[in-house]
Amino acid sequence: MVPILKLDKDDEEKEIDFELDWFLSMDVNKRYEMLLSKKNKY
Repeated sequence: MVPILKLDKDDEEKEIDFELDWFLSMDVNKRYEMLLSKKNKY
């Protein structure tokens, strides 16, 4: 399940930090799995 970030107003820096933290929380195999699955969709 992907975490959800809720902000009262747009804050690009917080969004980027949130996404990086989430991405880095996965192990390497999971990251590659996700990237490959996205690649195969397009």
